Amino acid sequence: MNITLNEIFYFMGITQSDGGFMVFVRGRKPVLKPLYKVTSKTNTNTLPEFRDFLTRMGVYSGTDEGVPSNSATRERGRGPSIRIQSLNSILKIRSVYRKAWYDVTGVNTPLLANKQRDFVLTLLMCSNRTLSKAEKMDLRHTLHKEKYTDPDLPSNVQTKSRAEHEEILNIVGKSAGAAKNIVESVENTLKPADPTKIPCDFWLGLLDGDGGFHVGCRPRYNDSRTYISYLEFSIYVTLTLELSSKSVFRDFEKAVGLRPSRIRDFRDTSGQNAYQIQIRDANEVKKLIKFIDGCGGLRGDVRKADYELMKETQNLREQGLLKKSFRGNRAYQHEVMDKLLKKILQGREDRIVDVNAH
Repeated sequence: MNITLNEIFYFMGITQSDGGFMVFVRGRKPVLKPLYKVTSKTNTNTLPEFRDFLTRMGVYSGTDEGVPSNSATRERGRGPSIRIQSLNSILKIRSVYRKAWYDVTGVNTPLLANKQRDFVLTLLMCSNRTLSKAEKMDLRHTLHKEKYTDPDLPSNVQTKSRAEHEEILNIVGKSAGAAKNIVESVENTLKPADPTKIPCDFWLGLLDGDGGFHVGCRPRYNDSRTYISYLEFSIYVTLTLELSSKSVFRDFEKAVGLRPSRIRDFRDTSGQNAYQIQIRDANEVKKLIKFIDGCGGLRGDVRKADYELMKETQNLREQGLLKKSFRGNRAYQHEVMDKLLKKILQGREDRIVDVNAH
């Protein structure tokens, strides 16, 4: 099997961010079909790399081209993805992931937080023939939750609701709570890995999936607001995770050596089912840059381009060149800053400030 440990941990990191485990229900018996999927809306180069990785592992995978968003109807699109739908293939992947994870961390079950639990539950409900219909459906609707007691996910993010499944299987009102003991037993056996023992490739995969590297600029005016005195630049890094992955923030910070950041709940502001941290302190950003470069750098095409721009801007900030003055003795900076501005605004017309509008 021609795969490396670095690759295994990188694609486990991609799975932690952009991957997921699902189960499709077919027929009235029912027949359960597992799905392991990795989606990427931006870093599309990681998908063929992931597929090549699976091929070298001896695993067949399919491709979903995705569906673009429709601004007219406000329908959210679906990013392209790699899909593995064979139980035997997913078991083979689990074997590879489990061995690598255990050999490095000493923990038997790979991944973190909800992805660790969902991986186990998906394989359990598809391979255990003694489970009742009600237990299987309860497990099916436990996936992707933050806690077992949380409400079921809305039907717009899954194929059918619990009520629809219960009606099809003739178990109306019987599935809720049916697998509570099973889920609790699984959760009690799961152990979190020490994040400092997890190879850095895992965290690069997480950042390639759910990280963000940002450089912004805004005009600063004179007191009478008659002209722009200088441009002020800002640099920050974000990590955005689904609700059931909240503990991964602290794991990431511990692995990189960052101070704990405030976790923002997007449900309160944008209505998205996600949490986010923002890293703005210059010293913390420098730590993260050192960590990423020390691990060989990001691999996702979009994330890598954003990261390199942020790093270049950070270098200029350390040289004291991050304010472009339009008057006085700072005019020598114009050539440097013009090049930076061009990179920041290239292909991002929505971020260009119309100075004539003020």
